[in-house]
Amino acid sequence: DIVVPTYLLTTTLLRAFPFSPLHDPFSSHPTPWSEKKDTALFRGRDYNQLRLDLARLSLESPDLLDAGITRYFFFDKEKHPKTKPSVAMADFFKHRFIISVDGTVAAYRLPYLLAGDSVVLKSDSKHYEHFYSRLVPYDHYIPFDKNNVVETISNMKQFDHLQPRNIYCYYARFFEAYSNRLIDNGEISIDGLEIPQSGRRDCECGGDSSGGK
Repeated sequence: DIVVPTYLLTTTLLRAFPFSPLHDPFSSHPTPWSEKKDTALFRGRDYNQLRLDLARLSLESPDLLDAGITRYFFFDKEKHPKTKPSVAMADFFKHRFIISVDGTVAAYRLPYLLAGDSVVLKSDSKHYEHFYSRLVPYDHYIPFDKNNVVETISNMKQFDHLQPRNIYCYYARFFEAYSNRLIDNGEISIDGLEIPQSGRRDCECGGDSSGGK
């Protein structure tokens, strides 16, 4: 089979992106990570059992999960959690974690979620889109299923300090502390290394164009 982009994604591109109802995150001011809510957000209709399970788990673990059904079409709403109001796309990115669950087909909003600055949790599914073969689990998204979603979210919150920027900051502090412990005895001498230059000058940095140290 040759998989092509969805109708929504195609029309979004043809209309120069801003006209898409899912375009909001790109036109709003981003929320800094430190100000994002540390819960995983999901909103959607009752297309499958997993969505209902997430809504129920949200009642049991509200500190981890904010999931809700926005409207019932397939299941009896009297037997399942009450509906929750829809959330604008821009407001999804006010949460650190966003849950993507396929419906009757692959979730149309996934490419837009991946373009944001929150962590995307994607459910296992038989559905796929044209770009799925390029996605790398634990790189572009975090995979999950009903049995491990609570544990997955909990782990992400627990290891939030292992973000790349925090690792960089740790090394910066390490080198600062290490340099304070170095003792200069005046015996270390490092000669300059001459680096021949090509004579090409594409910058205004000064110096001899024929060579330098």
